[in-house]
Amino acid sequence: FGPLSGSGGGASTRSRIPFINVTDLYHPHQDVGDNVDLLTAYALPELELKAVILDCSEPFRQPVAKNAGPGLFEDAQGPRDPGFVPVLQLNYLFNRNVPCGAGPFARMKTPDDTMRDAPGFQQQGVELILRTLRQSDVPMDITSFGSARPVAVAYNRDPALFHAKLRRLHLSAGTSAPGFLEWNVALDTNAVVA
Repeated sequence: FGPLSGSGGGASTRSRIPFINVTDLYHPHQDVGDNVDLLTAYALPELELKAVILDCSEPFRQPVAKNAGPGLFEDAQGPRDPGFVPVLQLNYLFNRNVPCGAGPFARMKTPDDTMRDAPGFQQQGVELILRTLRQSDVPMDITSFGSARPVAVAYNRDPALFHAKLRRLHLSAGTSAPGFLEWNVALDTNAVVA
């Protein structure tokens, strides 16, 4: 297989929706749906993917993930790293150069936490969100398929930027029964509250 055309199937650049994709994509994968979500972000001609933020949680980076969040299972299939490899593969296949960065691995301490104490490597995703919003000429969308931690932290650092440049936040989180925390909510409840 060689690189695919990056033209987006003929959709004009002006009609495409610019957005940032925040995903809890790991390598090796934890949930194959994360790979499909990201592939969709690259492939749909009406979308203009501007950045990928890897929203990974420290427990899943261990050989056995314990205490990942209230009600979440113990995962003995680790360790897993942020999904840089799949992003690089999609950049190759679609002949793109979509930037990527990892967000903080630890849970937020409070809903207004700016997490400036996270290691430098884990600041990349938050800084990429802020830089991408600042550089955009039009308001953008953000899709969040994970804990929402990088989005919440970026918002906490510059809420005025979000009010000016965020068109829509698509947050993948919810519940199916009273008293049940959905997976992404359980990963970092403070992030969802923020």
